Amino acid sequence: MARKVGFDGKDAPTDGNNKLALPQKTGGEASPRKSIGQGAPSPRKSLNPGVSASPRKSLIPGQAANKEGNEKKTQNKGTLIQQAAASVNADSIFGALRRGQAVNVGFGSIMIEQDLMEVPMFKACSASFVSALAQDASETTKAFSEGQIIQEAGAPGKSMVLLTRGAAQVMKKGEVLMNLKQGDHYGETMLLGLEQVWRVSLVSLSSSMIIEIRRDSFRRILEDFPVEIKQFESFFDVTLDQLFSGTRTNTCDIFTGLSMKTLEVFDEHILRRVFFPGETVLQEGDDSKELVLLQDGMAVLEIAGRNVRTETRGMKERREGRSHAEEDKEEEEDSQDRPACFGELEFLGLSSVRKTEVKALTPCVCRVLHREMVPFIAQEKAIRAELEGSLLMQMFHQNVRSTHHAQSSVLGDFVAAKCSEEFLMFLAGHLEARLHPKGKKMCDLNRDSGSKSLQMVMTGPVTV
Repeated sequence: MARKVGFDGKDAPTDGNNKLALPQKTGGEASPRKSIGQGAPSPRKSLNPGVSASPRKSLIPGQAANKEGNEKKTQNKGTLIQQAAASVNADSIFGALRRGQAVNVGFGSIMIEQDLMEVPMFKACSASFVSALAQDASETTKAFSEGQIIQEAGAPGKSMVLLTRGAAQVMKKGEVLMNLKQGDHYGETMLLGLEQVWRVSLVSLSSSMIIEIRRDSFRRILEDFPVEIKQFESFFDVTLDQLFSGTRTNTCDIFTGLSMKTLEVFDEHILRRVFFPGETVLQEGDDSKELVLLQDGMAVLEIAGRNVRTETRGMKERREGRSHAEEDKEEEEDSQDRPACFGELEFLGLSSVRKTEVKALTPCVCRVLHREMVPFIAQEKAIRAELEGSLLMQMFHQNVRSTHHAQSSVLGDFVAAKCSEEFLMFLAGHLEARLHPKGKKMCDLNRDSGSKSLQMVMTGPVTV
C-alpha cells in the first residue's frame, strides 16, 4: 500500500479509502494560514530579517512593488500561457514528425486569426470575417517533417495553404519554381474557384506547419458578410475565354504565330495566380526568370523604387470616368483586352538580371510561365517541329552577351554628354528593356506617356 506523507514530512492519517485525511476545522479554531500570522512574523517575511515589507516586496530588497507593473503582468498572463503551450505543443509535434507521419494540429483560433490578418488577401476584410475563417481553420492545421508532400500535383484543389512555420518549395515536373517562407501562401486560385486541381506540388523543406482555408467553408462564411462578398464576387464569374486569355484568346505578342495545338500545350504548363494590393507580382534580381501575363487588375512597374508606368487590364467599370491623363498611363485602348506582359527578356534569356519590380495596386489575376517549363514543352513530339522554327524559340536560344553589348552601346549619347561615371552606372542598372515584335507600336509621342520617356533601340530597325 502506498505510504501517505503529510506536509510536515511525517506519516499522515488516511481515511477508509486510503486518501489523505485533512484536518477538520472546528468552531473557534483559526485556520493554519491565520494562525501563522498571530504574534509571529510570517515565514516569507523572515527571509529578509529586519525588512517589514510584504512577502513580494521582500524578494527584491530596497525596491517597492510596482502595482502598475503587476497589473500588466496579469493582463499578459493569458497570452504568455498560450505562447508557452503552443511552444511545448510544437516541440512534441515535431518530435512525432521525426517518426515519419504528418500530424493534425489543433491551434487556437486566436493564433490563426493573427496569421490570417497578415495575408494580403484578407487585409481589407473585417475582423469578424477573419475570426470566422480562423475558427474553421483551427480544424485544418497540420504539421509536416522535412521532405513530406504538403500538396501533390494532380490532387483535387479545394483549399489555400498558409505556411505558419518552416519553409516549403513549389515544384512542377521535378523543377523548383519558387520557395515559400513563413507567412507565405499558395493556392488562392483553388480557394476562389479559378482552378479545381493542384497544378504544382508543395514540398516541406523543414519541420513545417500549415493552415488550410477550405473553399466550401470560405463561401459559406461569405454568405454572412455582404461587404466581403463584393470584394470576392468578381472571381466567381470568370469565363473560359478569360481563363485562357493571352494564349488561346487575345494572344500576346510573345506567342504570335503559334498554332492552337501548341498554345494548348503551353496552357498545361502555365500557372495561375491572384495577387492582392501590396503584393509583389514580379521580383527584381537574378533569380526571377518567369513571364507574367496580367489578365485583370492594375499593377505598377517600379525601377529603383520609382513608379515608371501603370498597366490596367479588364476592370472596365473602374476605367469609366478616368481622366485623359490617367488613361495616358495605360497602353493604347485596342490592346486593353490583351494581357499585359512582364518579364519577357529575362524569360527568354535575353537579360540575366531583372531590373524592374511589379506590384499589385488592385486584385490582379495573372498567368505565370516559368522559364524552367520551356524544355518540357519543347519535348512534346506533336509540336516539336513547329516550336523549333518559331520566333519564340529562336529568341529563347539567343546569347545574352550580345544583348549586354547592345545595352552598353545605348549609353553612348550620355557618355558624349560627359555625364558623371556615377550617373552612367546608375543608368545602366536601371533601364527597362522591352520587347516589341514587328509591326508593334513602341510609343506614341502624342500621348502623355510617350512624351515622358526616352526610347533607345538596342537591336532591329524601326520606323518613325
